[in-house]
Amino acid sequence: MEQYIISLDLGGTTFSSYLIDENLNIYNRSSIDKIKNYSNTSELIDGIEKQILDLINGLDIVLNNVKCIGVSAPGPLDSKAGKILETPNLVLLQNTKIVQLLKNKFSKPVYLENDANLFALGEWFN
Repeated sequence: MEQYIISLDLGGTTFSSYLIDENLNIYNRSSIDKIKNYSNTSELIDGIEKQILDLINGLDIVLNNVKCIGVSAPGPLDSKAGKILETPNLVLLQNTKIVQLLKNKFSKPVYLENDANLFALGEWFN
């Protein structure tokens, strides 16, 4: 059974999700959603959940095929605690333990890292 990774890219104004296969190829991508469409943290987390479920829906892929979820977010954040801190660009998620919220939604390991660090890692990897 092939395993996948879900990558969630949170920005200051938008978010999008990607389904990545075992060879780190993008298998599917969501449309971009705007954070301003949500009025509070709970609604935004529900919107992220819906986006991720829509990403795999209809692909003959079930959540059991997803190994983990990686979250890229603007800083400052605490990756070890899984928490977005006082980021000026992501007001609805300030001081939010996003890793725990997504673990509760999906029952999968969730990892959080600063988007600039992940960009550098991606450049190094390629």
